[in-house]
Amino acid sequence: MNYFLCIIYLLFSVSGLIFMKLGSNQSLNYFTIPFIQFRITWISAIGYACYIISFLFYTIIISKFELSVIVPVLGGLVNVIVLLAAFFIFKETLNSTKHIVEEPHLKKLKGEFLPCSNRPHRL
Repeated sequence: MNYFLCIIYLLFSVSGLIFMKLGSNQSLNYFTIPFIQFRITWISAIGYACYIISFLFYTIIISKFELSVIVPVLGGLVNVIVLLAAFFIFKETLNSTKHIVEEPHLKKLKGEFLPCSNRPHRL
């Protein structure tokens, strides 16, 4: 039963993220929160509802498992499933370290901490 709760959590969490992304890419009718320029379409609203439900399952799950085990396991599974969804559903490209190094706010890390650099690493 406890593992079934984990599967339900994963389904709602990943579905929520996918629907939020799908809703943000749509030019359907939307509601805007004027102060922060935040658009909500009906598809993204489904995503928010799924994500809220996943949070409720998460609170039940962390009471039934050891916290030091279940948080990294579920977090890792969500990350891997979302990575696969980004590749297959949204046709995003997957690169190993190129994505990380090319982000503007992370460029300063190149050569400092990332093993893909040609410079010697600091200790």
